[in-house]
Amino acid sequence: MKKSSVSFLIIISILIATSCRITKIGNEKYPPATNPDKIEIFYSKLPSRDYEELAHISTAFNSTNRLKIKAAKVGANAVVQVRLVHDGLYGIAVRWK
Repeated sequence: MKKSSVSFLIIISILIATSCRITKIGNEKYPPATNPDKIEIFYSKLPSRDYEELAHISTAFNSTNRLKIKAAKVGANAVVQVRLVHDGLYGIAVRWK
């Protein structure tokens, strides 16, 4: 295999492995971005305060930091129902009411 083909395959593999997905909920625009360091993560217990769902988000690998970054981009304050899926983490980005 040529060197350029190997390099191309490595680059494509890295891009696929580090990809993240955001699926918007509703038709409204996202609120302003928030600070990823302030995003709260809820695994099984739901928060006691009221919230609105903004987006379904997922990350490759088991990385809560990447999940927080994606949640912050859509203006979330927390990610609820976080769970491990076959290739990373999944959760619902929410904003406090």
